[in-house]
Amino acid sequence: MAKFNIKGMRNRILFDINDYDDFMEAYHDLDEQLEKSDGFYKNSHMKAVVKGKELNQLEKYKIRELLETKYGFRTLFIGSVNNKKKNESARFIHGTVRSGQLIEEHGHVIVLGDTNDGSEIKAGGNIIIMGRTNGLLHAGYPNNDKAIVAAIRMESLQIRIGKIISRAPDTKRYRADVPEIAYTNNGKIILEPLNPKSKML
Repeated sequence: MAKFNIKGMRNRILFDINDYDDFMEAYHDLDEQLEKSDGFYKNSHMKAVVKGKELNQLEKYKIRELLETKYGFRTLFIGSVNNKKKNESARFIHGTVRSGQLIEEHGHVIVLGDTNDGSEIKAGGNIIIMGRTNGLLHAGYPNNDKAIVAAIRMESLQIRIGKIISRAPDTKRYRADVPEIAYTNNGKIILEPLNPKSKML
């Protein structure tokens, strides 16, 4: 019995091959499953996404050839998504993070309030503060330097992203009461106003 899992979602189709170690076994099971569809996907404009395995160019070509040539898919794009991605979860905190309080989360942290001096937030992903920040903010814990910190009013004396540490400057070149975003670039933490022209948006 085929163990290939196919899910249709709006204009894309997801092929889940988590249970396979061998690509060709997954390929033949895909063929078997689509053969049962009785032309359902013919001339469909679908984006194909493979979950659970990073495909090389040859494997992508073989799936594209199968879907387009044998089953009539059109405007096809073959992508891959790794289901083991980290930091996809998010924790929402309603209210103030108080002095002495430690928040730890594998994913993202969104605070709908302020963070007081003496508090600490460690997040494997991003940290978003919908208020005023004090205390220690450590995004991308322990070593994800692609994370960001954003806040309505950034007043923390120290921000960490991954293994990079930055202290707040003594003065700023712009008003201190504008939303800000912190991110890393060339081994340094960059702090700038958060607006539609921000480099990280």
